[in-house]
Amino acid sequence: NLPESIVFDGSLDVNPNGYTPDNFLTYDGRLYLGVEIDMGLNMTVSDLVFTDTLELDLDIDTDPVEVQTMTLHSNVENGFGFAADIKLLMLSSGNTKLDSVSFNFMEPGQTDAEGFVTGATLSKRSLELDEGQTDSFLNADKFVLQTTLNTPNDGTSNYVMNVLDFMRIHLALEAKAQISVNGN
Repeated sequence: NLPESIVFDGSLDVNPNGYTPDNFLTYDGRLYLGVEIDMGLNMTVSDLVFTDTLELDLDIDTDPVEVQTMTLHSNVENGFGFAADIKLLMLSSGNTKLDSVSFNFMEPGQTDAEGFVTGATLSKRSLELDEGQTDSFLNADKFVLQTTLNTPNDGTSNYVMNVLDFMRIHLALEAKAQISVNGN
């Protein structure tokens, strides 16, 4: 694929320090040239999946405290042109699936009509686990995290990746639990 167009421009400063009588390039003179290239990576991504297994030993002593439900909160500021959906599988030590939850983790950064990211997007999410999911979460020995990436509009829109100052992901995670002590 060849580019449709190449745009260039330049400038030359003559007598940058004002008028001088010597106004010639000589064999021992210097002429400095520089080049700056701004190339975006143009892509479309549909259902690109990354999977990672986390082995955690939460080992929470639930006597006399009983965790009834949990809520997982996330705040994500995304400066990239990808949306992410997450599926969290909770596994026993023998890799038996105890339970799973899925949720939309983050929206893509704001893009213009050509697909260039113009700003970051803040995604605030809360995922409430019921009693069964909470029990599975607390008793799981392994967690399989499947992250599915898509460019805007579920992978049907273009995304041009240029490295800009706001292109980063800020992430804040929190877990809240509703508990009872000695059955109260």
